[in-house]
Amino acid sequence: MSATVSHKGASASTAVAEDNSLYARDSGGDTAYAEYLRHLQNLESEISKTGGKEYALQRANINGAFYESAPYEFRPVEHYSLKQYDGDGFVIRNMKITPQSSDGKSGAGLFAETKGMRFSDVRLVNTSVQASEGKPVGALAGRAKDTVFDGCRVYWEPAAGSFNLRGLLGDSDKGYRYQLKGSQEAGGLVGILEGEDNRIYECLAATLLEGKVVGGLAGRVLGSVEIEHSYADCYLSGTGTAPGFGGIEGGMGSGREGCTAGLIGWLEAAGSARLSDCYSAGFVDMDRTEEAAGLGLGEGTFFVERTYSAMRYPGMNPGNQDAIIPLCPGLTEGSSSVYYLRFRSLL
Repeated sequence: MSATVSHKGASASTAVAEDNSLYARDSGGDTAYAEYLRHLQNLESEISKTGGKEYALQRANINGAFYESAPYEFRPVEHYSLKQYDGDGFVIRNMKITPQSSDGKSGAGLFAETKGMRFSDVRLVNTSVQASEGKPVGALAGRAKDTVFDGCRVYWEPAAGSFNLRGLLGDSDKGYRYQLKGSQEAGGLVGILEGEDNRIYECLAATLLEGKVVGGLAGRVLGSVEIEHSYADCYLSGTGTAPGFGGIEGGMGSGREGCTAGLIGWLEAAGSARLSDCYSAGFVDMDRTEEAAGLGLGEGTFFVERTYSAMRYPGMNPGNQDAIIPLCPGLTEGSSSVYYLRFRSLL
């Protein structure tokens, strides 16, 4: 912002104000530094009324639960000129996004939607996201196109002395709450991936997700994605009426709902996925499904190598703890070293 001031014929002077009041000290030009929650929220152009930032760098751990000591519901960011958010290994803790705070957005997460963006070394801890009706949910982005996720972590920390789901997540009808909860797509990192240039590298998600199309890393992939050296260890629950579950890629040929999978919930027919050196672990709640696959069902093409699934499927076959599921009926030629790990009781 600039202003010109003159007084009684005196020569005019011009002052230029930078945007340090919106972001952390030393921000300016196309760079935004984030050290507090308000700096993150001011990346949302609707709130700060500024745009033009291309690079955001986090420079401190941030508590997302409070703004000036008051409980806060975060508004998902839309800032389409931004090309990179670099967490620099710092933590964003306890961020809460509700259907009310995400109302009117195209998705719900730290970012509502991204295009051609890169997330680097972002750490989201104890993140809770719910979207307004029909919008995709992901911890980092509800919807992303041609986006890179590099070295990102999404996980929950147990309370002191708690080492089980009930102690970690509190009591509800099943003894736990779902942290990323969508009425449609839900993914540990991103709800929907579009475009032909998406990459997930050295990322992890360890949380609880619920939706109609659910994946430990990505809910639904409409284009292409490469996933390398990444894993998800999640508790997943599908709410769709049609069956279709998979340990790494799950889907179903008709309604395309009820898909719940360790890494990718649903891969569209025109899409492709290449997975290498990855694994999925955790649990799929089988109460609402009749079909499961260790490494995937779907209409897209995917190439998988050096990858395994260790998902558990409680409720699939009561009384038979060694029940196994198909690996993947549609792996492309050349896929190799793909495994499903069985569990046997030691008691």
